[in-house]
Amino acid sequence: MDLKNTYCNELRSADEKMKMGPLAPVGHPGVSLDFKSSAVVKYTSVKFPVQFSTIRLDTDLNHPPSDRYRSGYFMFSDHHMRPGPSKFSDFLSLNLADTYKDLVGKVDVISSSKNIKDLLKMPYSNSPHISIMVHRVSKTVLLEEFDVHKNLIKMQAEEWSWLKKYYENVIAKGQEDKTKWLVSANQKRDSFTENMYMNLLRHSFAASVGGKDCTALETAEDKSRQVHHIPDSSDDLKGFHHETLWKFEDISMLIDSDLPIFGSGETPRPCISLRLRDARSPPINILTGLDYWLDNLMSNVPEVAMCYHVNGIVKKYEVMRTEDIPNLENSRFDPNEVLDIAQNIMSFIRRNAAVEGHTYWLYKSENDDMVKLYDLTDYCKNEISEGDNPFTVPVGLLCHRVGTNLKRSGQRRMADARAMFENCLRLLDETKHAQICAEAHFHLSDMWVPDKSVHDVWQEKGKISEPPSDLYDEDENSSDENNGQEPKARTHRDHLSVDNVKAIKGENKSYLEKFPEGEEIKNSVALKELVVRGMVKKKAWEVIQACRIAGTTDERCKMALSHIRKGLNCVDKDLPRGKNIGLVEKQQTCSPSKAIPLFYKPLNLYRKVNTHDTESDSDTKDEISSESDKKEDISSGSDRKEDISSGSDRKEDISSGSDRKEDISSVSDRKEDISSGSESEPRMSDPFSAIPLHYKMESQDKDNTLSGSIGHLTLKVTLTNEVLENADDELSSSLDEENDGKFHSKTWHDQAKFQLLRKAAITYFVLAKEFFEIKKYGHTLRHLRYAIHCYESIELINKSVRNENQDKELYLMLLYLAAKARCCISSNWPQCHRDFEDLGEEEAAILHSAQALLATPKNSWIYEWPISQESNMLAANDLYEIASKLLVLDKKPAGFKVEMKKNHAACILNLGNTQMEICKEKVITNKETYEAIKAVWDKSMRNYLKAISMFESVNDKNTAGYICSNVAYLHVLAAAAINNSNTQVTLTPSEKDHLQKSIEWYEEGLSKYERGEAMDDARENVYHNMRMQYQEMALRYFRIPSGKVTEQDLRTMKELIQKSLSYCFLDSGGKHLKKSQICAGLNHLNLARIFDVESVNCTNAARKRNLKQKMEESFQKSFDIYGLIKWRRSQMCVKFCWIDTLLEETKTLTVQAKKKIVRAVFSHLCDLTAPLVALNNNDYDGEDSMDIYSTNFSAVKKLLLILNGAFCSFLKMESTNIAVKKLYERSLRLTSLTEMEHLQQPLVNILTDLKTLLATEALH
Repeated sequence: MDLKNTYCNELRSADEKMKMGPLAPVGHPGVSLDFKSSAVVKYTSVKFPVQFSTIRLDTDLNHPPSDRYRSGYFMFSDHHMRPGPSKFSDFLSLNLADTYKDLVGKVDVISSSKNIKDLLKMPYSNSPHISIMVHRVSKTVLLEEFDVHKNLIKMQAEEWSWLKKYYENVIAKGQEDKTKWLVSANQKRDSFTENMYMNLLRHSFAASVGGKDCTALETAEDKSRQVHHIPDSSDDLKGFHHETLWKFEDISMLIDSDLPIFGSGETPRPCISLRLRDARSPPINILTGLDYWLDNLMSNVPEVAMCYHVNGIVKKYEVMRTEDIPNLENSRFDPNEVLDIAQNIMSFIRRNAAVEGHTYWLYKSENDDMVKLYDLTDYCKNEISEGDNPFTVPVGLLCHRVGTNLKRSGQRRMADARAMFENCLRLLDETKHAQICAEAHFHLSDMWVPDKSVHDVWQEKGKISEPPSDLYDEDENSSDENNGQEPKARTHRDHLSVDNVKAIKGENKSYLEKFPEGEEIKNSVALKELVVRGMVKKKAWEVIQACRIAGTTDERCKMALSHIRKGLNCVDKDLPRGKNIGLVEKQQTCSPSKAIPLFYKPLNLYRKVNTHDTESDSDTKDEISSESDKKEDISSGSDRKEDISSGSDRKEDISSGSDRKEDISSVSDRKEDISSGSESEPRMSDPFSAIPLHYKMESQDKDNTLSGSIGHLTLKVTLTNEVLENADDELSSSLDEENDGKFHSKTWHDQAKFQLLRKAAITYFVLAKEFFEIKKYGHTLRHLRYAIHCYESIELINKSVRNENQDKELYLMLLYLAAKARCCISSNWPQCHRDFEDLGEEEAAILHSAQALLATPKNSWIYEWPISQESNMLAANDLYEIASKLLVLDKKPAGFKVEMKKNHAACILNLGNTQMEICKEKVITNKETYEAIKAVWDKSMRNYLKAISMFESVNDKNTAGYICSNVAYLHVLAAAAINNSNTQVTLTPSEKDHLQKSIEWYEEGLSKYERGEAMDDARENVYHNMRMQYQEMALRYFRIPSGKVTEQDLRTMKELIQKSLSYCFLDSGGKHLKKSQICAGLNHLNLARIFDVESVNCTNAARKRNLKQKMEESFQKSFDIYGLIKWRRSQMCVKFCWIDTLLEETKTLTVQAKKKIVRAVFSHLCDLTAPLVALNNNDYDGEDSMDIYSTNFSAVKKLLLILNGAFCSFLKMESTNIAVKKLYERSLRLTSLTEMEHLQQPLVNILTDLKTLLATEALH
């Protein structure tokens, strides 16, 4: 057994003043111990250790020390005692749990030492009566002694009537006289012996303070000087009060004890307890020895000093070591057996007291050999009226406090904190404890959606987000077999294990027969069963595991919103009942070691106020009222402060005649008239006179009221201005602490609503962001609507919201996401609108609570559904503008600012595109003029230029180059709008200017693109736009009527077509080749036509031949290019145009020249054999865009028509050519055919024969 003198280490003091006498320890050889025991003192009421000193022999313990040594009466005054922690409730175990919240869930038991001793002594005697209330909070079991006699017999209160009824009908059922069993469970020693023991302690204390001669036998003179008032013995024992964390093998217990412990670290007896025994009494029996041994063991006290007396006269001292107590004669017991008992009792309680929040009653009647555990919550659920169980509220509040402590402590126990808050909500009535329930709902919502989830951080650094909680899991490794190893050799009791089991079965057989279904035995255990190692552990265990905080973002947000709605419901329902209702749980009982603060100023200041005239008094009252409104509500007190709110249901009116512990009239009788004093002579406070509290009757003035609760006395007063100004308002709710002191509201309702609505804003933002990521932009904007509404509502509660970095950042993120969502809703406008109009039940409830504060947000435009795409993009741009001006943006990372600026530039780009689409519709569809579109055109241009500047500022030149193409197209639209009002065919100067600027912007865009394959597509698009732009400009000149085309027009046309051809890259290859080929084919065709026109007008023969050659080259290039892309109709069109130019020459030529031209026509027609075969084999490109011949059949019919005309012209010149006549006859027969499949092949055959004929001399 490990005794480390922990208590002594806590209480080191000066050198000893009095040494022990020659006291020899006594004892007997013991057995080896298989367990370990250690204790750590968490709190002791003693500031300085009390050195152990013996008193003189023959000292009379029937009298306390003499008046000369008055210190013996009050062993621990303020000089020697530490102030104890304030009481949380009337129940000791709950007070301990509240004081050491960090240990709840870590230790196995929290109880008084007396309960532990009573439980461990049960198997050694059937006589003791056991009555203990059991509660389970997390892994920890709370044991509270319950005095049956006091609560069920002597008291006539109704709060225990249900339990009394249950006791009579279930526990004491069948007994003739039920009241005889209701014996007080808190029996004390004989008053005479108790008084002697307390006098021994007083003498010992006086001896340690006053020296060896400090104590003498009482004389008559001494007795005459004796103080008449002697403190109660229990008050003296509180001087030795200490709270200890005791580790008994694998069982950890937090216990409190009043065991008197003496000694200091520098004395021969550094740590020793003191006991009083009658020298004539029998030797110590096993129960007394066990009591002494457990007391010392729980406090790690290595020795006990026995003071023997005869009729109160001290005779001798004897010291025993703690480890020798189990081996004393008549008191022999096995410590290992005590460990078995402790483990079995713990296993029994933890197995059966499995439901948190339930009240269990561990009961054993006198001389009963069974101990039973009753679930009062389950058994009496129909009998207990609401609020009848006095344990329910304290346990619920304790769960709240433990959960709050777990949440703030940074431990990896969020699942356990969740269980605490959920148990709190299950136990507390939301109507009576609205504040606590609202806080619990807020904490739960905060665990599901923490503030850092705004940045997708769902756990703090170093924490595990969703760990499986083993808080409730029993230690499976600590099995009966000691992890698979054989148990060590034990004492003589080992061989009794099997026999004990058999004996238990036999002795309890008759008892078991009384309950055939085993219902009663399930929650009971025989006393003899407790001494068998692992006997209870061998039974099945109910392993409970706390629920984890886990799930998808959507699931977590739904859980958070559910708690937010319930929390707001608590606040809204409680608000009409008054701001102080619901604060009962915040009130604290008075601590005997703490003074109740009275908030006041010197009385002379108060007199100054009273000496003012009536008008001044009126002004003062107004000032008091205004200042009162500005003060924080004192009713929002913290857990450690005294609550002076009026929320208690037990408050008494000041005028009532009910009994009170302290009469208010006595206070007024003792005080003197304040106004009669002199201002120059301020009155000093008298320790024997009460300081007056200035108040008015409630009936006189109900404004600015404050209720103060002191014990059972409740005063409802109206404080003066001086009192309000000097009230040390240290009271702050846990919501204030959660908010780090940044927000102090008048009422807890405002604080709770602020936190819940703020959490709602965060949750809705997280949901909106989640919907944005899956491209549900209507849902995104809808949830942003709720978030903005909640955010502006909390601004009304706390004006400094935007001054807090965290809240300013939330506002920034809301604006940013709303802007991004608006930029994206154009992709599916109707569906997004339907999603935006959707409204769920949770959203409606939370929105209703927010609307109670703010009907319509001033920034509702942020989320309102737009009437058009342009208004939508304008709103998005405004959002970016506002967000970019927020100071909190400077604290964001550089990457975030760059991304936001890019998105803003993209928004402006989209706005420009939207406005450009408006211009496009007006120009192309509605044929409106430039003047009609100029306003929108200018807006689009400004937005494009701004977007280019912003993208260049973030070094995104590629996007800037893309916008340049949009600007170029905007100029094209401007030129088209001018053309709509232009009656001329040719380009006007303004058109030329816009078209030229478009080319310049295209070139500007090309210069901005980065090099590399990544931008090939973008560059090709610009090339395509530029070659098409030049081509379109050239085609404008083809509209000029023939005969009006000037040489300058022809030169301009050739220049434009050449520029267009310069951007047709026929040797580049790749996926962009076809676009270039299509444009180049048309350009060469148009260029050939220009050369034809020039050759007709040319008079210079050499130049004319050159132009003819260029024309033929251009026709051939066009024909070949179309052949490469399999545009067969376009190939035919090129040949038809070529043939037309040849036939035009026949009008002025000789017959021989005409024959030559006709033969050339036949040659060109024969070149169409391959395209015809390809058409017949379906080897052609369906994208052939030749507008002249919309179908293949029309092109073939045109070919047949030209062929017949050529045959006819040739036969007019040479009518005797039989071969030509036959071909002509065959060709004429084809003109009647109307089906393509019937026409193609015969025509191919004719052309093939014609080509063969051309190779002979027949046509020359």
